[in-house]
Amino acid sequence: MKVDLQELFNVFIFMRKINQVSIHDIEWILNGKTVEIDTDLLDKWKYIGLNNTDFPKYAFDKNSEAGKLFNSLFPPEESETDV
Repeated sequence: MKVDLQELFNVFIFMRKINQVSIHDIEWILNGKTVEIDTDLLDKWKYIGLNNTDFPKYAFDKNSEAGKLFNSLFPPEESETDV
């Protein structure tokens, strides 16, 4: 595998920008459409101790469109499913 460091640095910069804003100020987009997220879920997320960029991985219901897409792209590792 070859990794273009400039591309990787651009990803880090983008993720830093996402993490610098309130999670309430992020418009999550999937396939060009806004993903509606319950305000109560966002309120709870603020206190969980993870970053905004972690939100899609952990917060989307596995049965929702976003959750299914995320899990198809990044299937849980065995250690995550053996709990």
